[in-house]
Amino acid sequence: MRNLGILLAMLCLPVSLQANEGIVFFEKKIRPALEKYCYRCHSDKEKKIKGNLVVDTKAGLLQGGDSGPAIVPGNLSKSILWKSITYSNDMEMPPKNQMPDEVIADFKKWIEMGAPDPRIQDTIPVKSTVTKEDIEKGKKFWSFKVPKLVDPPKLTNRDWAKNDIDRYILGTLEKKKMAPAGDADPNTLLRRLTFDLIGLPPTPEQVENFKKAYSKDPDGAIDQAVSYLLSSRQFGERWGRHWLDIARYAESNGRELNSTYPQAWRYRDYVIKCFNEDKPYDRFIQEQLAGDLLKAYSDEEWTQNIIATGFLALGPKTLTDNDRRQFKADLVDEQIDVVTKGIMGISVACARCHDHKFDPIPQEDYYAIAGIFRSSVTYYGSVNSIQNRHKTTLIKMPVQDKNPIGESLTTAEIAKLEKELDELRSEIRETARESREMRMANNERSQQSIRDLRSLQRQIAEITEKLDSVDKNGKPISYCMGMQPGKPTEAELFEKGEVGKPRQKVARGYVQVIGGEKKTIDSTSNGRKELAHWITSEDNPLTARVMVNNIWLKLFGEGIVRTPDNFGSAGMRPTHPELLDYLAIEFMKNDWSVKNIIRQIVTSRSYRMSSTFNATNFKLDPDNKRLWRYTPKRIDAEAIRDAILQVSGELDTNPVKGSIVANQGHIVAGGRAFFRVGTDAYDQIEKYRSVYLPVVRDMIPSFLKAFDFPESMIPIPQREQNDTPTQALFMLNNKFIIVHSDLMAKKIRSSVSNRDDQIKRAFLLCYGREPLSSELSASRNLYNSFKSSRDLKDKKPETKEFVALSSICQALFSSAEFRYQN
Repeated sequence: MRNLGILLAMLCLPVSLQANEGIVFFEKKIRPALEKYCYRCHSDKEKKIKGNLVVDTKAGLLQGGDSGPAIVPGNLSKSILWKSITYSNDMEMPPKNQMPDEVIADFKKWIEMGAPDPRIQDTIPVKSTVTKEDIEKGKKFWSFKVPKLVDPPKLTNRDWAKNDIDRYILGTLEKKKMAPAGDADPNTLLRRLTFDLIGLPPTPEQVENFKKAYSKDPDGAIDQAVSYLLSSRQFGERWGRHWLDIARYAESNGRELNSTYPQAWRYRDYVIKCFNEDKPYDRFIQEQLAGDLLKAYSDEEWTQNIIATGFLALGPKTLTDNDRRQFKADLVDEQIDVVTKGIMGISVACARCHDHKFDPIPQEDYYAIAGIFRSSVTYYGSVNSIQNRHKTTLIKMPVQDKNPIGESLTTAEIAKLEKELDELRSEIRETARESREMRMANNERSQQSIRDLRSLQRQIAEITEKLDSVDKNGKPISYCMGMQPGKPTEAELFEKGEVGKPRQKVARGYVQVIGGEKKTIDSTSNGRKELAHWITSEDNPLTARVMVNNIWLKLFGEGIVRTPDNFGSAGMRPTHPELLDYLAIEFMKNDWSVKNIIRQIVTSRSYRMSSTFNATNFKLDPDNKRLWRYTPKRIDAEAIRDAILQVSGELDTNPVKGSIVANQGHIVAGGRAFFRVGTDAYDQIEKYRSVYLPVVRDMIPSFLKAFDFPESMIPIPQREQNDTPTQALFMLNNKFIIVHSDLMAKKIRSSVSNRDDQIKRAFLLCYGREPLSSELSASRNLYNSFKSSRDLKDKKPETKEFVALSSICQALFSSAEFRYQN
């Protein structure tokens, strides 16, 4: 045995000596050369790292920069650093003067011997301040506990409640000796239902029919109306738009380089379709997080699943960022934020730089989820430009559009573009050669040559994009935004969130305080499918609660939890915790059906309450947290615009395929070639529903912007509501309002000739009711004052009458009642 040990030691001796020789060679020859020629532009100590290449660490060389690994040990032909220092490519290093021949020879020898490098830094792990005890204690917080069913309280007024929702509401009121408001009148109730469920006012005929049915059987009339509205295609357009707020849907990137997203509309249509089909919410979420990984039974289903993952690709990105590592970290952070805050109402992104300040979420939990998204590739597509340092392609859809959007090319046009491409490639090779020679000669013209090179590269990219957009017959190919699996990897925890300070690697996983410690991710999986199933598990205490709270918010104006994106300790507590849990359990029990929950809520007695003020109740509960009446709420921007289009007879309710942005392709929003969607002219020509208007970041259509449409940069479950003088001026002076006031007047005059009847018709169209006697009198006075106006003294009588009626229509548009639900 002793002789065997000596023999083994002798066999290992040459290897050890060779390794030592390699380290000595590196320290003597390579490190000094890297410091002298490379550190100035490629060191972590520098604020700007060119090409995202860091050479002052072994890991930096092996990882490489924008073009891939700088060194492949033992392989000169695959080592970009070798090609660069020998000026064998267009990334010559150093750029002005080539290294001496003997130094280049040293690098050749070093790479061939396996690139030995002793610069392995010990990682000092960041220690968390969140203990296991903190996490266990945190699990006892109300929102981190699985929903539990508590029976509704026994009531004194047993006849009032229509369902269990009412029993929870009335039980809370009776504890405080408060009485609920009476029922709203049928006109008000129908207007409330139609705006809430389809985002449009009822027609006069619908009002009349509902009143007749309601007078015979109120519950039956409501059930029938709700069934009709839930089955309407316009339901998906209304409730899909609510989800698009959470998904921060937009058709451009925003920020410094506002590159368009021409394929974003596919995700919009997917969402509308899902709400119309009442797709189970858990499946809806799973498709958006991991649709490309889920089993599909047809190419059509798989196509929709891939489109669904656009949810993760839609966010704003800093495309001009020079640092590839920073860009990737920011991209993942944005994805974590939309998933955790938008779906689970918890801000895990707050733990990027340090342990969460309010909830027991350690920094490692953030990087456990970050590793999941780092293990996938995001395809968002973006404009080809010098400023865009993070271009991606799009995903070719398994099933192509029957009527594809995009520009077709003839065979001759394809041949012409291919010829241009060949010529440009030849030119770029010649220009690169001239540029290299000029730099070596220290010629001042080399900077101009570099600019020419960039121009040629841009032209090549543009032609390549055109050719890639069509098949061999010149027919447009259908693409979408979305996600695809990448190489499974564990994320490094960044100290203080700084990419230049990587510390320990973190195993992929979930948020521990929400039961994440029980889940594991296989090393061969990227983890998104597992994440999707964890988020939609019935054991997850947040997902169902957050969604039913959002539904309640849209129907009542405030959520049961009034901080819908913060169910953590810094958020508000639920006003009716037992009711919230009841709804969450009902949601999951009934196959996660959104329509089922909406039906339960809108057929309750609580929903049909009037908004009548009660001084006694107001003193006890000024914010109406206990829901003693229906709180009037402002209609959102899209519904106001759509209502104006409908009552003026101009609304086109047909669905719209594609978008103006899709027709313009990959360009920079706001450039000379871009049709500016935020103009009055744009608002004027589009007659379809507002959900189909393009949402270009920083260029929101003027009507929507005036009434608090979100910026679409972050998840928005609840929009701000501001009543400002600007809105009043908008309704008074905007061309869209004036034109549609005229169109409404024209529509009324074509069906009703009598002045009073015209005024009544206008009220019925706008408010779903006829005017009170005082309102009719005031309207007559307004009508007569316009007829006798000096500005119209030379006009024909019929013109005066038309202007007078149009002015009444505009006054109705501008009123609070038109913009509010009572």
